[in-house]
Amino acid sequence: MNNYIINKYAFQLPGAVSVAATLFTAEPALSEDVLTKTFQVESKMVDKIKERLATKK
Repeated sequence: MNNYIINKYAFQLPGAVSVAATLFTAEPALSEDVLTKTFQVESKMVDKIKERLATKK
């Protein structure tokens, strides 16, 4: 998932912010139903994505 938004205030990667990482690791967490409908994936895939992003923190 390579969804990015231009952001001139991003310090770690100037000019880009990963939308997917932001949505899947949001606090408070977005409901799984919202994520499955937004990205058109099954709940198993949502769990896999969350697991992968959690290990990057």
